[in-house]
Amino acid sequence: MQHGANPNAKLCGGETPLSKAISIEKLNIIKELLIHGADPNAKLCGGETPLSEAISIEKLNIIKELLIHGADPNAKLCGSETPLSKAISIGNSDIIHELLAHGADPEARLCGGATPLTRALAMENNEVVNTLVNFRAE
Repeated sequence: MQHGANPNAKLCGGETPLSKAISIEKLNIIKELLIHGADPNAKLCGGETPLSEAISIEKLNIIKELLIHGADPNAKLCGSETPLSKAISIGNSDIIHELLAHGADPEARLCGGATPLTRALAMENNEVVNTLVNFRAE
């Protein structure tokens, strides 16, 4: 990037250098791209974002780095999906806690009017429910 490479260039298939680095789990490259202006909120194929990709592979260290560099924890993904609702579907309370700590809305309405808490209750995941309740989700 010292020679003018664009950290937000679209690669074949709609990927960006950042999304590619996330997919191969290279934190050092991710940090370098973010420092040089890679957009942590770039819309990728299917409405995904770099943050939602990191949530999919459950890499908390990458998620933290993206959030530190401005990734939106309330970004709208496909439909009414958000990074928080994606993490709830996966059932990873550590990721959910990190998203909430960075401003994810625990009361955002999902498809059909459900809230993150009602989704967690329907999944019968007590750890996720407790994480949401601790952030005063209704």
